[in-house]
Amino acid sequence: MSKQNPDGSFELEVNGAVITFKDPVPTASQILREGRFTPTDEHILIRLQKGSSNALGLDESVDLRNGESAKFDRRRMEQSCSATSARTGKFGSTEMAPTN
Repeated sequence: MSKQNPDGSFELEVNGAVITFKDPVPTASQILREGRFTPTDEHILIRLQKGSSNALGLDESVDLRNGESAKFDRRRMEQSCSATSARTGKFGSTEMAPTN
């Protein structure tokens, strides 16, 4: 869950590192940039939730006020699909054929 600090800022976690935002509704691109994962279009942000995960588009927003999961995994674009599909056969909610 996201954490709201006494100063009104919000915390989320990307690859174990805590990132703080004043804006309670940052985009995936803002999260990547603040985490120093640039250029942002070479990375993918994956929201980790109980039992599932889903990739966010760079323009997708995350509302930190609603108490949903604020844990994310960041991967380079080329690592993301191959690593996820090789391990689980899934990427987000989409079935993928395992790679050989």
